[in-house]
Amino acid sequence: MKKRKYVVDACVIFKFFLQQGEDYIEQTRALRKNYLEAGVLELLVPPLWAYELGAIVQKRVEGAKEQDEFLKMILDLRLTKITFMQSDYRGILKLSRKFATSYYDTSYLYAAIMNNCSFITADEKFMSKVKSSRVIHIRNY
Repeated sequence: MKKRKYVVDACVIFKFFLQQGEDYIEQTRALRKNYLEAGVLELLVPPLWAYELGAIVQKRVEGAKEQDEFLKMILDLRLTKITFMQSDYRGILKLSRKFATSYYDTSYLYAAIMNNCSFITADEKFMSKVKSSRVIHIRNY
C-alpha cells in the first residue's frame, strides 16, 4: 500500500509528545496514530527541522534531563529527511519573497511542492500569507 505523504512543521511534531496546554490535541493524536501505529503516512521534513525542534524543546521543556530525553524521542522518529540542492535554496528564497514569509517557514512549503504533497502546520500567520491549498492547518487534519 502506498503511504500518503505530508511535510510536517516542527511545531506539529512537537505536539506529538507534549500535548498538555496545546491546541488541536485530537487532530495531532490522529496524525501521530496514522504515522506511528497505522503506518499509512510518510512524514517528510526539510533539513532545518531538527534545529527548529531543538529550539522549541529548549524553550518549552524544563530541566536538562527532560530536554535531552524529549529531543531523543523526537530525533528517533523515522521521518523522511529531504535534501535540498543549491537551486532549491534559491527557490525557497524566491518563494519567501513572493509570500513575504520567513525563509525557514517557506522551506517547509517548498519541500511540500517539490514532493507533490501537502504541508501540515499550526502556524496561522503563515497560512494567512500563503493562502495555498497545499497548506493544511492541523485543525483540519
